[in-house]
Amino acid sequence: SVVLPTAYAEPTPERKVIYLDVGDTYTIDTGRSMGISDLLYANWYSSDSSKLRIVGDNYGKAKSDVYAAASSGGEIVTIQVEFAEGEVFPEKGVFVYFFVIRGEEPQSITLPPTAELTDTTSIRLTPEFTPEKAETACTWSSSDPSVATVSDTGTVTGVSKGTAVITAETVNGLTAKCTVTVRPTNACGDDLEWSVTGGVLTIRGTGAMYDYTVDGTPWAKYNAEMTSILVSEGVTRIGDCAFSSSAASQVVLPESLLEIGDEAFFDCQNLQQLSLPSGVRSLSGDPFSSAALKSILVSRENPYFSSFDGVLYSKDMTALVRYPSGREGAHYCVPYCVKQILYAAFYNTQLETLYVPETVSEIAYFGLSTWNLTVYGVKGSAAEQAVLDYVASGLTMYFRDISLADDPMVQVGRG
Repeated sequence: SVVLPTAYAEPTPERKVIYLDVGDTYTIDTGRSMGISDLLYANWYSSDSSKLRIVGDNYGKAKSDVYAAASSGGEIVTIQVEFAEGEVFPEKGVFVYFFVIRGEEPQSITLPPTAELTDTTSIRLTPEFTPEKAETACTWSSSDPSVATVSDTGTVTGVSKGTAVITAETVNGLTAKCTVTVRPTNACGDDLEWSVTGGVLTIRGTGAMYDYTVDGTPWAKYNAEMTSILVSEGVTRIGDCAFSSSAASQVVLPESLLEIGDEAFFDCQNLQQLSLPSGVRSLSGDPFSSAALKSILVSRENPYFSSFDGVLYSKDMTALVRYPSGREGAHYCVPYCVKQILYAAFYNTQLETLYVPETVSEIAYFGLSTWNLTVYGVKGSAAEQAVLDYVASGLTMYFRDISLADDPMVQVGRG
């Protein structure tokens, strides 16, 4: 039996549910002999035109054909006819007709293999069937309702952290399964959670943070009021863009930290100094793309990186990793021990002049990327090629022969 919606408790011409097969056309006749005024004010509506649609115009008709386009999956689809006041029948009325659209016997059913949600959100799983006109009515079940529940229409609601298998079964016994992972609302890693209290963002737990997009973090709405970021011991990776656009002026990182993701500190307008702990061994892309950052410090025990005068290098200083964008000073001379300049090492700096010695044999893509910068180097060197590549992209940079430079900073670099 079908329970009629309570919204349609008023008397209607049809109280029974009409069953149609996909492809059927059915004629609804209101049974009213209406004058011209009534016809002008009659409007027809389908509650789901993708499954049951009105043929032709949806107004000014005493009767109309409806076409069963797709299975309704056992749910009721309604056709509603509204009449305004007219010359013949001086009253307003609503006629409602109830339909269930049946399809062919399903040959297959599939669901997305996995899905994710939080313990406060819901998602609707939509099965796919063959053939095209298959019956889509399903019976739904959850392997663990304490983790996730599922409604009769495939809406999955997260309850608590964990995984549950959601199963959809067709009228002829075919099944499809989706493994649903439910995470806490404040999850920022598989075993990490975040909180903001008194302007302090705290990351707690173990393992790696998720990657995010700029302004796409779950704590983005707190960015403007943030004063500090505390990453607790146990966290191994800071995700891409994790703290981007934060107003925090202080960041505390744990010894357990191994990796920092791309643009992790992008556009942190108040962060002037950042200290890397001993465990950091990998940097993705350019984690430090912030115009405010003046100094990057490194723990002496770190075996992978070092810092000299606030500039980040590899441990043996053969690779210049990052010159902080906000570091004060218009001129800088790359030390003679440097052989490589890495990706985005001189991105959007305040420099006007950069001296690159002939020892530098490799400069990564975007390694020199400061607008209007004058680079002094050896003709035919990696420095000259980097400038040519930058200019070829439509930006402004100048190369000068270092042998013609009359500047004491050149001698500092050579020393």
